Amino acid sequence: MSTIRSASVVAFALIATSAASAGVIDITYSGIASGSWLSGIYAGQSFSGKAFSIHSSYLTDAITTYSQGYKATNGAADVTVEDYGNFAVTSSTGNFAANVQSRAGFSVIGQGDVLSFGNGALSSWNMQSNIGPITGTGVFNTQNLFTTAGALRFSGTTTVTFTSTVVPTPGAIALVGLAGLAGSRRRRA
Repeated sequence: MSTIRSASVVAFALIATSAASAGVIDITYSGIASGSWLSGIYAGQSFSGKAFSIHSSYLTDAITTYSQGYKATNGAADVTVEDYGNFAVTSSTGNFAANVQSRAGFSVIGQGDVLSFGNGALSSWNMQSNIGPITGTGVFNTQNLFTTAGALRFSGTTTVTFTSTVVPTPGAIALVGLAGLAGSRRRRA
C-alpha cells in the first residue's frame, strides 16, 4: 500500500471513530488506461496502455440515495498511473452505485464521471458492504481529475477490476483485540 494511501486510510478511519455508527468503505478501480496530463509536472504528456488504479474512501454515514441508487462523497482519494507514480486527488470526488443500470463509478462532484463500469453484481449493492473483486467494461468520460501532480484526463474504455472493502475502524479493532485477550485468559483459567 502506498504511503499516501496508508496515511489517508488511517486518518479517515480515525475520523470514523468519532461517529459511532459510521464505517469506512475503501474502493479500488484498476485496469489498463490511456490518457494525458493537462497541467502540472507532466503537462502535455500522453500515455497509452499503462496500469492505473483509483482508490477512494468514504464513510457509510455519507451515503445518500438518488433516483438510480446510492452515492457518497469521498473523504480521501488517490490515483496511480504506471511510470508516473501515486498522487493524492485534489478534486472533490465521490462514488456511486446506479443499481438500475448495474453500474458503479467514480466522479468529480458537480462536474461528471471520471470512470463508470457495469457488472450484474452491482444491481443490489448498497455501497456499505464488501464486494469483489469483480470486473466489467469501464468507460472513461474525459472528466478532468486534479491531483497533486496536475490535471489528468483518462480516455477510452478498458476492463476494470473493482473492489469495495469495509475497513475496520480502530475502535472495532480494539474491541476484537480485547475479546481475544479475554478469550485467552478464560482458556488459561
